[in-house]
Amino acid sequence: MHIAELNFLAVEDHEFQRGILLRILAGLGATKVAVAADGREALKIVMSPDTPIDIIISDLDMPGMDGIEFMRHLGKAGIPVAIILASGLEELLLDSAEKLTRDCGVRVLGVIEKPITPSKLDVLIKNHTLVLSSLARRRTAAPSFSLERMAEGLKKTLHRLLQIAQPAPAVDRSVLALVSGDDAAVEREILTEFRRINDNDAVMLKHAVDKREIRQVTNASERIKGACRTVGATALATVCERLERASGAGDWRAIEANMEAFGRELERLNTYCEAATAPA
Repeated sequence: MHIAELNFLAVEDHEFQRGILLRILAGLGATKVAVAADGREALKIVMSPDTPIDIIISDLDMPGMDGIEFMRHLGKAGIPVAIILASGLEELLLDSAEKLTRDCGVRVLGVIEKPITPSKLDVLIKNHTLVLSSLARRRTAAPSFSLERMAEGLKKTLHRLLQIAQPAPAVDRSVLALVSGDDAAVEREILTEFRRINDNDAVMLKHAVDKREIRQVTNASERIKGACRTVGATALATVCERLERASGAGDWRAIEANMEAFGRELERLNTYCEAATAPA
């Protein structure tokens, strides 16, 4: 079946990342795409007889009904759809989420670690017709804690430490190129939209810190981190990951210390965006 014949549902709470996903789907040839900002809204769409859905692309960490709860409801309802899970969570957590989704009786095409790119999504969509034949074999697979996985985990940890120790470029253009198709005009559009939404999220984060609203610090940090990873702003994403962990631990001293780094990296990123989106 051609992608233009498939009915998609994009479930993503972050406005910028939702827009990127819709752009990627359109670029791949999708013409029938419904959208939802959380699991509750998505469930209403899927349950409606007027909106047939073949493939759901869903974030996991969302306000209201999150992705996992949404998967449980889909499994209980026995709705015959295929799922692509997309999240910025750690690899082992993604593995667990995938297994839990399969245990709920939901067909899983695969998992994408954000940022979503056209190539990652295209491969899983093409697997759509192979899901039924591979489901029984894949459902029983248990997470493997092999030496190779442990080594990969150590590599990721080392990579993060290096990011902290050595300032990364404001934007990794190789990541942005994957999302934009290496089209300079599209890159400018993406960065303009990113800047608009990210500025609002940055204000939300600073307000939460000023008011010492720790849950909002976590939420705003996670939103900025995800959007930054999508455009390749790895330095600011790294700072937001530290803020997210500090807020999860209730460590206000670490939050305040990292807010200084946040301000510096945000300024660097905004300077880059201004230069990249300036008229030629």
